[in-house]
Amino acid sequence: MKAEGWRGLGLWNRMSDPEYAVQAAQWSKAAGITYWKIDGPDMNCACSNAAKKVFPELIIEHGSCPVAGCPLNDPSGGKVYTASAAAAVIPTLGCSDVLRSYDTVPTLSTPTTLSRLSTILHMANTTLPPGTNLAMLNGDAESIVTASLGCTLGVMRSPLVGLRPKFKDKGMSDAVR
Repeated sequence: MKAEGWRGLGLWNRMSDPEYAVQAAQWSKAAGITYWKIDGPDMNCACSNAAKKVFPELIIEHGSCPVAGCPLNDPSGGKVYTASAAAAVIPTLGCSDVLRSYDTVPTLSTPTTLSRLSTILHMANTTLPPGTNLAMLNGDAESIVTASLGCTLGVMRSPLVGLRPKFKDKGMSDAVR
């Protein structure tokens, strides 16, 4: 990957077994993989804590939809991301390197992301002890909202759907790229 000009490689996975996380961290360290994107079930950071014992440099991002009806915010109620939903992710924010605010519906992505990030930031600022957390809050694909709130980006979709980067042909089929 680095020979092709990329900074590095990350993996997107669902990690639920701390023993397996240790083994996967050893493999990742040997392979030079420095970023894991974990969707669900490791919201208590048991797997990431186990992995970091063998690979402390590993950056681990957590993401999970804590509200029913995800990727919408409270579709049966007030349509906003509630304080109780934010409270559910604060323990993960407190033990993770990065917390992703999670998937949204593209046509409602801006207000959904703004509601999530502002509520999580407010909850974090009022519940986490000052100076005890270095985690970054990832606003997914909403770059303007995310940047204006001082959060990080984790773009998983693009308006350039269908356009692929030009790879040097290394015998890979289009399906693999």
